[in-house]
Amino acid sequence: MRFESLTLETRDVQAITTFYTEIMGLVATRAESEQTSFQIGATELTFKQFTGDQASSYHFAIEIPPNQIYEAGAWLASRVPILPFQGKTLVEHQAWNAKAYYFTDAGGNVVELIARGAAVKSARKKAFNQTSLLRVSEVGLVVPSVKRFCEQLNVLMEIPYYQEPSEDFAAMGDEEGLLIVSVSGRGWIPINLPARPHTIILRMKGNVNRRWIPNGLPYILDSHT
Repeated sequence: MRFESLTLETRDVQAITTFYTEIMGLVATRAESEQTSFQIGATELTFKQFTGDQASSYHFAIEIPPNQIYEAGAWLASRVPILPFQGKTLVEHQAWNAKAYYFTDAGGNVVELIARGAAVKSARKKAFNQTSLLRVSEVGLVVPSVKRFCEQLNVLMEIPYYQEPSEDFAAMGDEEGLLIVSVSGRGWIPINLPARPHTIILRMKGNVNRRWIPNGLPYILDSHT
């Protein structure tokens, strides 16, 4: 499963544009007063202006090459503070065979640079920079019932279980694209940011041709084969 485009909301489009262009070094493929877009590897990431009462904040992850995990950390640390988790800035997710760094962007979103799998020592590599970012590979979806929502994802969208769901957390998909399903109020690591449902429009290459708008939730999930 691969994410082709991801649309989120933000209170300040200009601040998000400045952050991702001037600090992270990305090129804005669209920069308007109400909307801004960036190409992150294979994924187009878009932020639209939010005018509601409750500030929107999200969790999403950006895939990086596993053989450049330490170079990525140095690159990231030169741009933003890396958020520690349990005293470490490089967080190991052993059950997922992954390592990650966390930071917050100008919209207060918890963003993760994640490397999956083992480094290939013989792999050729250039210096790590913003062009080394491979794709957006995770996004958090906040729901009232994790198990029920995962059942719907599995049946309606043919998205496989990545791990057995608990009452408050689950991962659906595969290593190329994961939907991180959380119950409302659960904290996103590493800063325990309370998870809340906010508008998400996700277009992905998956196992079925279907658009699903979950009842009562601000999500549009658009899958094609």
